[in-house]
Amino acid sequence: MTYTSRKTIPYDLREARVHTVGAGRAGGALNFFLAGAGVGALSSNDPQAVEPDNLNTFAFSSADIGAKKVKALKHRMALRENSTFRWLALPIQADEVDAFIQAADLVICCANTVPGRLVTEEKAIRYGKPMMQVAAFDGRDCLGGLISVRLLENSWSACAGCYLDPNRNWSPAGTLLSTVTSALAALAANMAVAILSGVHTQVFREKNLFYVDLETYAIEALAVQKRDGCPLCGKSTEMSND
Repeated sequence: MTYTSRKTIPYDLREARVHTVGAGRAGGALNFFLAGAGVGALSSNDPQAVEPDNLNTFAFSSADIGAKKVKALKHRMALRENSTFRWLALPIQADEVDAFIQAADLVICCANTVPGRLVTEEKAIRYGKPMMQVAAFDGRDCLGGLISVRLLENSWSACAGCYLDPNRNWSPAGTLLSTVTSALAALAANMAVAILSGVHTQVFREKNLFYVDLETYAIEALAVQKRDGCPLCGKSTEMSND
């Protein structure tokens, strides 16, 4: 399939295109919420297969065990008649994913590894795409997570490369509660709808990192500045100044 990229973000959500990286707990729920909100074209990439510990979400059933997550998700998304869903059972590092990112109006990363998040950010920067990161905390430590938003017009805004340690071994997949990941997905979907529609977006011009505490039920909105010498957005800045 051939995709064409557009430079303007559509107000009509039926014309909007969103690509998610990761189709597990948060990514699977996020696609459902976006489709339910009326986003017309969704796509996702994920190389992983459904495992028994994935069954605590509404995206998968026992019949899906062993199948690729994105393919199993496709069957569920077929119930959403007003949205299309395209999938690739490939990691974000694969060149084949680039066409989906180029075509997207918004990229949302739910990858469960730091390298996956950094590669997603690098590709979004390369193709000039706004993006979000959605990450749940290890449930053994606390309940909640982080949602970041990087809009193209916010030249001050940090990217994932500004604050993520590429050497960190982070993968809390076995300690995630479906209530937590679903809550984060719902919040992220609501933010995505605001960004795509251009309605109620003032907060995203001032804040870019949202700390979600599901023990106290509080959300702290922060403004995280771009880091000098960032290997991702720093390169982008240098190139634009040449």
